[in-house]
Amino acid sequence: MKIRIDRDALADAVTWTSRALSSAKAGGNIGIGIEAKGDSVVFTAYDRDTSARAEYEAVVEEAGSCVVPARLLNDITKTLPSAPVVITQNNNNLDVQCGRSSFNLPTITAGEFPKMIEVPDLIGSITGEDLATAVGQVHIAAETNESLPNLTGIQIEFLKGFITLAATDRYRLALRDVSWTPAVNDPDTSVLVPASRLNDIAKGLADAAKIEISLSNTGENKLIGFSGNGKSITTALLGYSFPKYRDTIPAPGPITAYIETGALSAALKRVRLVLDDQQKYYVALELGDGEVSLITQGAMNGAANEAIDAQVDSTLDEAARFDPNRFIDGLSALNAPYVKLSFISAARPLLITAAKEPGVDIETGYKYWLMPKPAAK
Repeated sequence: MKIRIDRDALADAVTWTSRALSSAKAGGNIGIGIEAKGDSVVFTAYDRDTSARAEYEAVVEEAGSCVVPARLLNDITKTLPSAPVVITQNNNNLDVQCGRSSFNLPTITAGEFPKMIEVPDLIGSITGEDLATAVGQVHIAAETNESLPNLTGIQIEFLKGFITLAATDRYRLALRDVSWTPAVNDPDTSVLVPASRLNDIAKGLADAAKIEISLSNTGENKLIGFSGNGKSITTALLGYSFPKYRDTIPAPGPITAYIETGALSAALKRVRLVLDDQQKYYVALELGDGEVSLITQGAMNGAANEAIDAQVDSTLDEAARFDPNRFIDGLSALNAPYVKLSFISAARPLLITAAKEPGVDIETGYKYWLMPKPAAK
């Protein structure tokens, strides 16, 4: 095998297919397959519950295939100079030459390469930008503690007109409705996808004009697949039930405050600096006449208080207490100049949504509920 390929294309292909691999310590596959024929080269990797594929144009002087150590190839391709890359297979080794840089890599026995996971049936399509934005807004609310596996995923609910993505860690709930094009008459189904993996996949396909989504949600092999821009990946679904959140989320509260998103986020970052006691790690929020006050009290580092201009239509019976980090996460995902805070009471979940300006809401399909901290006794 001997090929000539663009450096950026090689780096992108290796980075993409490496997403399918587990670590060597976990006993998983550590190789990337390279197959050159015609006028293109295909990179593949698959391990246990995930498989990835990327195809790019290349000058193929000699067709062939081999398997190389993924981590080493990934590290090398990230550091190559800006020049075409020539890859040549010599017996049990692979030569990689780029400009004045050259590397000689050992190959892995192809017989030890796992079997590729079959791509499930097409269910519909979505733009890469829409998928990346929606997943990015929702995955922040997913649980990272593996002892709660049903909360470590993003639930995707496929409906005729739109997809709903949902994630929660019990202290917040993020929802995003996003349009798509179904390929089946009645797609009504829900699946649970590992949140970190889905976020990584969405980022890798963000520039695709069209992403085809494939799904197998019956039988033993429950899989979801995404493909676009010559790249594809298939991964196993989580075999757990996501909480039935639609039965518990409250309607938007009647008490509202409109605040400039950047100003509120910056203020939260400032007042949290004094917080050092996890038992009292919260910001108290008070609604006033034309302003919102943020108050924090640290155990060792003193206290902080900041008022921000806001359009407030009513007041709360007491201060509402929230985790400032989760509050900032919701604001960062909003992608809007103003935020609308909707309260039922200080003891009920706060709903965060987008606004163009005070009193003018924006329907982005994104909602973020934040649970309050219990009042101090």
